[in-house]
Amino acid sequence: MAKTELNKAVDNFFKKYSGNSITKDAVKKSFNLKDKNEYGNLLHAIVNYYYPIEAKKTTIKILLDLGVNPNHQSAVTGMSLLKD
Repeated sequence: MAKTELNKAVDNFFKKYSGNSITKDAVKKSFNLKDKNEYGNLLHAIVNYYYPIEAKKTTIKILLDLGVNPNHQSAVTGMSLLKD
């Protein structure tokens, strides 16, 4: 499956930032928090690929604190991160 622009942005983020270097400012500068694709939003893009677990946890916490919707449903699967 080809990666979407959202997935590419997430890849670039994790190439640039890791572990303790992930801050709220870095997340806000790197993403449009409303970005989504047919597979989901930023949270889906982070969870569904292999990135370092601590970096993923930090980024997900920041995204949730910034109001990214964990209930957003994928147009392809109909699933969200919290419910199916």
